[in-house]
Amino acid sequence: MSVPGLISTYYDLDRDGKLDYMVIRKVIRKASAEETTIEQAIEIAKFDNLSVYFSHPVVFFANRNPLFYCKGVDSRHNCTNIWVDIAEDGLNGNEELYTLSTPSLGVR
Repeated sequence: MSVPGLISTYYDLDRDGKLDYMVIRKVIRKASAEETTIEQAIEIAKFDNLSVYFSHPVVFFANRNPLFYCKGVDSRHNCTNIWVDIAEDGLNGNEELYTLSTPSLGVR
């Protein structure tokens, strides 16, 4: 199975019924859900310090910390403000505001 790329997770932080926050993680690998139990997938994710997502028939293993953080999600699930964390080391202040029109020199 090939690595598919990115996986997004949406949140409703203020609990008003509308999505307002999103993170995007890089997918490291995936496995067949028919050959991997939920318990096995959780153990693998814990051992490798990864996040795990179940989507039958595939189990996705992604980096623990997101590559992108998005605050403000519109009705089409597009980001209003997005930050990139090249180090993927969690929210710690080294994230940079990211735009497609003026990418930062540190962004590859």
